[in-house]
Amino acid sequence: MLFLLALSVAVAHAGQTLAGPAFERFARAADQACPAQVLRLISPGDLSWLQESFAAQLSPVRAARLNGAGDQDRRCATSEGGLSCPTNATLDALHRTAMLPAFTRFACTHAAPGAPHGSARQAAAILHDLDLGSFPNSTGPRRQAGLYTPADYGFTSAEAFDDGWAQLSAPADHWHMSALLLDGGAGKATICFVDAGGTGATYRATQVLHVEYGRNARWIARQIADRPDCRNMPPLGVKAPLP
Repeated sequence: MLFLLALSVAVAHAGQTLAGPAFERFARAADQACPAQVLRLISPGDLSWLQESFAAQLSPVRAARLNGAGDQDRRCATSEGGLSCPTNATLDALHRTAMLPAFTRFACTHAAPGAPHGSARQAAAILHDLDLGSFPNSTGPRRQAGLYTPADYGFTSAEAFDDGWAQLSAPADHWHMSALLLDGGAGKATICFVDAGGTGATYRATQVLHVEYGRNARWIARQIADRPDCRNMPPLGVKAPLP
């Protein structure tokens, strides 16, 4: 059965990533339909849950068409990739049956169980594409033309936590940038952003940032007033000393 994937398996392989033509087709559609959901970073387990839920609400005729178009048994018989292979096979089946647009809309408006992980995923995606040149931060002294995102400045080690925080670290763990999603909408969000040195460092600044997803495929940020769930430190209008 195309969508018969056990929840225990989904949890076991939650750390996998998705790639390939079928997933890229879905990711591009989701980038256009609901960029704030950053479904490009969805886990195979969450994608599997969305596929099963989508199939469950199809009419019997459409469900039969989708199952008939699936070839995961053949494609994934020798795969050791957990849910990555069957979810990609299902995306191909959705494309072949012209149901991918409907599934993309469904994915944009439904969240898999364990949504707190989803908020951490969204925070990680915003952090990954955050335009550091759009607001004051510790990269100021190193600012160069053509460098924009944390990865451009060496923040390449990524982590997401159960409490919703996402973190990017520089090599040797000597500097961290972290983000917590406070609220979000279509292409807009508010995050709590922490910019801090690693072990032994004294530099630490917290900002409440309003971010918007721009045509340059980066999140443009500006600092806004304190909120109960995040306070600017140093206070808004007071420049943090550079590291």
